[in-house]
Amino acid sequence: DEQVLAAVLYSTTRGWNVIDTAANYRDGRAEASIGRALSLLLVGSKAEEFPDGRAEVTRDALFISSKAGFLNTALKQQLLQQGAASTADMMAGSHCLSRACIRASVGASLAALRLATLDLLYLHNAAEVQLLARGKAGFMALLRSAFQELEALRQEGKVRGYGLASWECFRLPPTSPAHLSLGEVVRLAREVGGQQHGFLAVQLPVNAKMTEAFTQPWQQVVNTTATDAARRAAAAAAAAAVAAEAALRLKEPEDVNPEKISAAMDAGVALPPPPPPSPPPPPPAVIYDNVTLLEAAKRLGVAVFASGPLMEGQLLQGLVGPLDHIMGLKDAHSTALKLLQYARSVPGIASVLLGQKAQEHVEANVPLAAAPRLAPKMWELVSQEMTETLKHHQQQQNALAV
Repeated sequence: DEQVLAAVLYSTTRGWNVIDTAANYRDGRAEASIGRALSLLLVGSKAEEFPDGRAEVTRDALFISSKAGFLNTALKQQLLQQGAASTADMMAGSHCLSRACIRASVGASLAALRLATLDLLYLHNAAEVQLLARGKAGFMALLRSAFQELEALRQEGKVRGYGLASWECFRLPPTSPAHLSLGEVVRLAREVGGQQHGFLAVQLPVNAKMTEAFTQPWQQVVNTTATDAARRAAAAAAAAAVAAEAALRLKEPEDVNPEKISAAMDAGVALPPPPPPSPPPPPPAVIYDNVTLLEAAKRLGVAVFASGPLMEGQLLQGLVGPLDHIMGLKDAHSTALKLLQYARSVPGIASVLLGQKAQEHVEANVPLAAAPRLAPKMWELVSQEMTETLKHHQQQQNALAV
């Protein structure tokens, strides 16, 4: 607890401004520790208490997110005792996305963090836990209900926005039953919250090995330019067809005998009805593009936060040294910093989320906030070198295994 408190104080007074946590991290103690730190930062702290740090940290300078879905022990017991939720609402024993669970989780998070409002509330691994178990239709119905509750919480000022924190649903091809379409999720948010809905962000692993977010075109989004052009062309063709048909109706057919028509009318014989107008052509199909998750998010107005930049430390194993030859990362003086700089510079990433609390790690990583991200062209060069380096490293590992 004290390590987390110290890490938050040290980081935020030296330029780090994104804090991400969850209701179940360390069974609720993570939020409580962060809440203590925020209380010290935002109420009565003095500049001299943070040597070499910023003189002031204000609430609006911080972006604070938490997650609902996995219940900590205390919250689960509270919901069950109050009858607000049952074990039938909970998948895998403790994962609950009912409206009551979401509301209770947000309330508990705000209390633990000592805040009035969360900048972002993620649904925690919603697809990973619930999608296959419920099926696509059942999962989307659950998500609709959850979004309705989150929009209500927005109106009450308890959250500013919401999103999905994921592990694999946005990193799998559409052929996988565990794949989730970001376009469908945003469309659902629009149906629930209108054009000004609160679905603002997704979170997923992005690092030197987990590159699906920027390499695989597994998301489908509407190509609005092409679709609109096709619709305009179809509308013009339909209008031309109607005009042509009207012109034909005005032209008197050669086999019409005015005398026969007059005699029939005098005799009270009904004339045959005119032929019905031609049915309108079907609207043109919506045109989709297959794009990466980051490109889809950009087009849909969704921010992307990268988790796991070090793959829980796994990327550091065996890579101490091999990355030193990558010139674009020469200013990062450790393997961890090189990997962090690489991940935070991926074009389209809003921020990288790094779990850290050990003093030596915090002190080593915090200076990265003062360094600019790699320019897109430089990142492309670094990415190519990173790919080759990892490929060569894997070949060496395979050879040793044999």
